[in-house]
Amino acid sequence: MRLIAFQHEGRAALGARLGTEVVLLADVVPGLPQDPALALAALGLPEGAPALAARLADAPRRPLAGLTLLPVIPRPGKVVCIGLNYALHAKEGNNPIPDYPAVFFRGPTSLAAHGRRCCGRRLPTSSTTRRSWPSSSASARGI
Repeated sequence: MRLIAFQHEGRAALGARLGTEVVLLADVVPGLPQDPALALAALGLPEGAPALAARLADAPRRPLAGLTLLPVIPRPGKVVCIGLNYALHAKEGNNPIPDYPAVFFRGPTSLAAHGRRCCGRRLPTSSTTRRSWPSSSASARGI
């Protein structure tokens, strides 16, 4: 199970991605707040993950294909990035291997969902793209 945010009936909604299908979490968690940040807090994760997974088993599903994805954390307080954190990454960009990874911050307005435009350019959706992007994935901790 992976949490995703997507456009549903004109507003942001949280879902659980199960392979190529998605369960709208509001369908299985009564009273779940509509605001994604409040909904994430209400789910009580990670402790509540087993109970949530059990509710998903018989829930109605929709195909992931065709959904408009959104950033899961719509307005993070801060975004801390780690760059050049493994040797191959440094070599790919013809950079020297540093003693320590680079640490830098990004603003919330620089976030984009998979395949969406960021900074006026469409983000690559294939690992075969040779452009170097500041970040290709994110992980939210301590919500």
